Amino acid sequence: KKDTELYLTDLGTVNGTYIDGKKLQQHKPTRLGKVSQVRLGPETTIEIETEL
Repeated sequence: KKDTELYLTDLGTVNGTYIDGKKLQQHKPTRLGKVSQVRLGPETTIEIETEL
């Protein structure tokens, strides 16, 4: 269900957005896992842990 899961969408960034090393398709919501490494651009990586 989309209302109980966390999604991330790349809104057309130049350098792309990655979840666990996989590049997201632009403008397509992608579900995050329980623990996800998210790379925003060439130098910023964050870890997101969901507690849903």
